[in-house]
Amino acid sequence: MTDILVLYFSRHGTTAELARHVGRGVESVDGARARIRTVPVPGVVVSAVPGEGPPYATHDDLRECAGLVLGSPVRFGNMASPLMAFFDGTSSLWMSGTLAGKPAGAADACASTRAKVSACTRDRAARRSRRTAADRRWSRTRNSSTSS
Repeated sequence: MTDILVLYFSRHGTTAELARHVGRGVESVDGARARIRTVPVPGVVVSAVPGEGPPYATHDDLRECAGLVLGSPVRFGNMASPLMAFFDGTSSLWMSGTLAGKPAGAADACASTRAKVSACTRDRAARRSRRTAADRRWSRTRNSSTSS
């Protein structure tokens, strides 16, 4: 049986529901099994197993899985900090090559279109930073001549 790790963080339950749907999809494939895990909020003392819901992810889950699907709410255009904190602690797995070649996917939950707008804004800013000095001079000259 091939384990696919479905790793998520959810504060209000929307991303947890999304992760359950992803897990059902994984299990609809012959020979695949979903291993659904979550992550705790950083800085909060927790037991090894949460009171309800799936268990917390460990480095062993990442070592043993054949693939990975991440689920996160979108917070200011980024993944949730508890999920990011979990991955910040996995550098030894990346450096040893344990995670190399494992297929991965992602699913996000967003209550607002603003997160999508911020991604567009970052893309726009990146395109602007690539403009040459000549482009900027032309732009200033054009703007000053049209404002008179």
